[in-house]
Amino acid sequence: MSIIEVKNSTTGVRQQYKIMKMQLKNNRLVGLHDEEISIIGNDFLFQNEVLKELSLPVLSSVGDYFLFQNKGLVELNLPSLSSVGNEFLYWNKALTKLNLPSLSSVGVDFLYWNEALTKLNLPSLGSVG
Repeated sequence: MSIIEVKNSTTGVRQQYKIMKMQLKNNRLVGLHDEEISIIGNDFLFQNEVLKELSLPVLSSVGDYFLFQNKGLVELNLPSLSSVGNEFLYWNKALTKLNLPSLSSVGVDFLYWNEALTKLNLPSLGSVG
């Protein structure tokens, strides 16, 4: 179970929800913070167009399509992430900074079509594909 915070774009009011499965194609999810999620399967955040903040400090492993078409996410810092599946970051148009200091293994198409990305920190990366 995770807690997400959703901001109503009309009223500006923020509400927290406990969820069992991550939202796909959600146009109200502006931020997500969870200090307990350590492993995530496939299709975690898919087409969340207003997502701006993501904080998962203990996340260590993810499957395929972790962040897919999240057009508002600018920066991603996942300090404990060590392995990812295929197409980890796919078409996140606003993403400019990526910090993954513990990442050692990635699948195919690890970074695909993230055209704004200008800062990349992957000091532990040893295995690709």
